[in-house]
Amino acid sequence: SKRGPVVVSAMEGIPRLCRRLVAFSILLLHDVTAAGTSGRLPSDVDPKDARQTKVAIVLLLCASVLILILCFLFQRYTRSRDEKAAKELQRLQETDQFLLEILQNCSIQRLEQSKFRGITRKLHTATLEFQDIQCSVKSEAGVVTVLDDLSGFFEAGHLSAIMGPSGSGKTTFIDVLTGKKKTDGKWTVSSDLLVNGTKQSIESLKPVIGFVPQDDVVHEGLTVRENISFSARKRMPSGTSNARIRKITDDVMQALQLEPKQNMIVGNRVLSGEGLSGGQRKRVNVGLELAACPTILFLDEPTSGLDSTASLVLVQQLKRMAKLGMTIIMIIHQPRYSLFTLIDDVCLLGTGGKLAYIGPTLNAKPYFEKLGLEMPPNENPADWMMDVLCGEVDPQYSRIPKTDLPAALFKRWKENPNPGRHSSQNLGRRAPSNLEADVQYIKQHIKDAWSEAVRCETVALEKEHFAKVLKACTGITPSDQVTETIMQRVKQIDHGRQSVDYFHFSSNGNYGEEEPMTITQRSFTRYMIAFRGININDYFSSPASPRRNGVQGTVEESSSAESEEDDSQDDDAEASSHDDELAAQAMFTRGGTRSLTEADDLSRKHAGFCTHVRCTLHQAMLTFWRTMDMKILFLLVICFAAAFLAVFDRFIFQSPTWMPTSFLNAQIALALLVSVYSLQCFSVDQPMYWREASHGLNRASHFIGRALVNTLDWSMLTFFFVLVYYVIAKPVLTFVIYIIPFFLVSYVASGWGYAISCTLPISMGAFISAILAFMMGGILGLPMQMNVFLKGGFMEIIVDSISFTRWSAAMSFLAYIKLYPPDPQFLQDTDKWQLNMFKDAYMGAHYLLGVTDDSWWTGLMVLMIQGSVLRVVAYLGLRFVNRSRQV
Repeated sequence: SKRGPVVVSAMEGIPRLCRRLVAFSILLLHDVTAAGTSGRLPSDVDPKDARQTKVAIVLLLCASVLILILCFLFQRYTRSRDEKAAKELQRLQETDQFLLEILQNCSIQRLEQSKFRGITRKLHTATLEFQDIQCSVKSEAGVVTVLDDLSGFFEAGHLSAIMGPSGSGKTTFIDVLTGKKKTDGKWTVSSDLLVNGTKQSIESLKPVIGFVPQDDVVHEGLTVRENISFSARKRMPSGTSNARIRKITDDVMQALQLEPKQNMIVGNRVLSGEGLSGGQRKRVNVGLELAACPTILFLDEPTSGLDSTASLVLVQQLKRMAKLGMTIIMIIHQPRYSLFTLIDDVCLLGTGGKLAYIGPTLNAKPYFEKLGLEMPPNENPADWMMDVLCGEVDPQYSRIPKTDLPAALFKRWKENPNPGRHSSQNLGRRAPSNLEADVQYIKQHIKDAWSEAVRCETVALEKEHFAKVLKACTGITPSDQVTETIMQRVKQIDHGRQSVDYFHFSSNGNYGEEEPMTITQRSFTRYMIAFRGININDYFSSPASPRRNGVQGTVEESSSAESEEDDSQDDDAEASSHDDELAAQAMFTRGGTRSLTEADDLSRKHAGFCTHVRCTLHQAMLTFWRTMDMKILFLLVICFAAAFLAVFDRFIFQSPTWMPTSFLNAQIALALLVSVYSLQCFSVDQPMYWREASHGLNRASHFIGRALVNTLDWSMLTFFFVLVYYVIAKPVLTFVIYIIPFFLVSYVASGWGYAISCTLPISMGAFISAILAFMMGGILGLPMQMNVFLKGGFMEIIVDSISFTRWSAAMSFLAYIKLYPPDPQFLQDTDKWQLNMFKDAYMGAHYLLGVTDDSWWTGLMVLMIQGSVLRVVAYLGLRFVNRSRQV
């Protein structure tokens, strides 16, 4: 009773089922500890062995509880870190909103509501050109042409859309461009792809290509932030700093308006009734690719399942990404007018995969009008073009006979492709004169506010007085947090990485002593111009930064313009500095297409094996804890099965404790349960694995990380199964000797589960696991038949190689008769005959190691080899089965 409050206090915050597991472990611990004094262990057990048994059980129980506590603490740490990141993002948003309010008071319109801090302008862009794409498929009706002689290009920095009626080959077209569709026994594909005018293999560009599938494939057991963050960690270039990863994650969530749900588990509403809505899940699906900052991004119907407003917001953000140099190509159906006007280029496909038009969106309507087609009044151009592609046109608005549509369009385009291609305009940039006016507005507004607040333009202000300037700019009193954040940002853009956490030299010359941070009118004006998206070096001369022409560089594009409290604690400071250097270079990079050379290409070196292992382990540990309720339920099933078998063996069958069949039954039951349980290790999130593998996921790291965490699962299941059976059945063997064969059985059974889930359809997994447990464990491991199986030759080789109970039951039986040999005087004639038969069969086997206790050590080695070989088979299946889905 005195310990009760301590136990309850220590278990606060742990889920209810997990607390029950801990309580169950404590009860078992008490039961086993009291066994020696209550007569629970057989009287013929050596007291030393009884003490060893109790010590072993206590240690294993404590280890199980410790693992659960560590998992709980790890989960709490992760949640606390993400909550802190959410608060930091909210602080940044509040500061940005205040700065936007200042710009709006300067009469500046058309402002972005969020700024990119991790996603930067592309140093090297890619114009994708395709020539003579032909694609056909074999069917029962013969060879069907899916894509017919397509040629054209998608320009770098443009948002392009592929439109067409159902069956026009849109998805197949994207599959060919991304290399997912290749010539095989069913499909025939031929094409030439050029990147920036140079013939290029699409495989060499895989690291910088993103593909958003039509189905919303995400990690359902992770939160929104975790999904996006892990995608960035795995796919960003090797050496990318943790600070940059956090900024990219924040950028993506802001762009897709996922901040309110950032720490919510994605889930699956269809199966569990909980999780994100369909539209939110779709945005997470897109966010996984945006987090990788690809140079070329393909999207297969990204607006499907979204309402019109959400679709418009998504395309607006894709437009922003395109302005940073991404080449974005998406399939879209029936866009509303305001969405359609955001698209730079459009590719129109007709039935049979024929091309009707590809080029600037603004030129599409005039092009069709020149051909004799007139758009009816008040019609959405996108809907009208779809009608034209289907041949469903009102004759009064067409000079082309309806019977000739749409074939006449395909023929005309083939005769004269790319008409007026070079007349397109880049509407995404404002004229320099407008930017100069914005600069003047900002300068004058800040000057007036400065004069109103402090009546002195040259003085450097501390926080209290600077807050008055901000209030004069907006009419709103800023919070202390917003004021401090703005001052830190201004200081960093003034001094870059040379400033040391905004500390100054003190008046006596001692470095590192903190002095009040100050800000000048010139510094604040410089920052506001940069925040507007204008290159400050065009309007302010600086000895360290020579004046450059153009307006490309902005604070939005530089991760160094943002200060975070934990940057100074980041372990990757050197890598972070490198990121900032790249961002600074991007600040002055001019738009346009570059040719590929050895020194200036589009290659990217992904994070290596160790990074992918860490990510996989982190993901698996989070999922391990979040599915604890189901694990506890499965553990209860395991314990029930163990108790059921123990009761029957001890009280119903009343078999001798040395009988191999008693070991056999328990080991087969455990093997079946563990193999079925292990099926979920690689079958859950299998589509997500295919998606990540197609983008360069290290498959070995995925396998190792998942298998290591799953080892905790089946090890704990094995321990509790054996513990319950041991407490009820009361075998004479010490617990350590008794449990070792069971652990080896679980090692083999989990290998079977991995191999089945990685090589065969998961729908057949449980059935095949039951068949294998029956055949490999029950038939080939039957002790009564060992005198037949172990006579040497091919049969013994087969049984030794694939049956796990042939070895595990033998290990338990031989250990028993060696440590506690049965006295023949107390055995019935049938028991004597069986005992001698089992001894002769197991000890007379032909393929054993030439060592003491040969059956024990040979069994241990063989079972370890079986489990390891099955894991190799599982890895090969993971890597090569469903290969077409991993490209």
